[in-house]
Amino acid sequence: MDENLVSKPLCQFLQYYAACPISFHTFTGEQMQPSFGKENLLDVLMQRERFLCDSNSSWKNEAGKTGNQSKAFIIPHTALDEPDDVHGNLFGKKVNNSNENIFFFTTAPPQVGFCLAIERYDSLLKRISPKELKQASRERLKKTDAKFVESERERMAQVQRERGNILSCLEMADIANLPPVEVTEQKKSDIINYIHSASAGCFRDYRSSMNIAGLCYAALLLERDDVGKKTRDEFSAPNRRNLLGDVLLLRDALWFKARILSNDGAVRRMAEYVAIPEIKVTGIV
Repeated sequence: MDENLVSKPLCQFLQYYAACPISFHTFTGEQMQPSFGKENLLDVLMQRERFLCDSNSSWKNEAGKTGNQSKAFIIPHTALDEPDDVHGNLFGKKVNNSNENIFFFTTAPPQVGFCLAIERYDSLLKRISPKELKQASRERLKKTDAKFVESERERMAQVQRERGNILSCLEMADIANLPPVEVTEQKKSDIINYIHSASAGCFRDYRSSMNIAGLCYAALLLERDDVGKKTRDEFSAPNRRNLLGDVLLLRDALWFKARILSNDGAVRRMAEYVAIPEIKVTGIV
């Protein structure tokens, strides 16, 4: 990507990480300033069978298996944000990276300008000290510093905005009491038909991936079974900071055209809506 097209804050951000083997990309997958980083990690991942890893999945065991050397296990931003013990969850004794097949996928902070970043597991270990990781792992309720409080405020504000967008899409004021079944089934059918028509265009299109993943979640809210009820209960909880974790997991899987390593019924159902052969949910590899 042409350096002249990059904003000054983002250019400074990329310069700061230039010495690190991190691969930065636009929302459509174009590598940003090829002089940064020693390899195009998106190309590396495209040559492997890819698995987006849910934070509560068995990725730690799967990545280290002898038969999985050629597979790529992608840890999304939710795994860096959702667990109370980030250090223990990602870098505990149960993680085996002997196959060198674990990667992190996240975004640059919005204040510098959005771009996507891919990094190898060992690179992050070298770049961030255990002390920093453990500091980030303190229980959220015990954190009182101003920077953290502000980031949590922004996080909850974003969740509320997305909750409003979903309700607007469904043309509903709340989700606690569903309209008659004939209304919700028609609405769900319309949403899923659109998902089928548009989801194939999500590959390496970050905005389309987010849109389709959000629509999958909207359709899930209309389900009448236990999976739908559980999703509606979570959606109605006012202070659920990780409300959209499944949406973000599906978004990233759509962008990579990857399988999803998860045991979550809601994730499985949303992947079924997409109906793309590569987007499958599996508990084990």
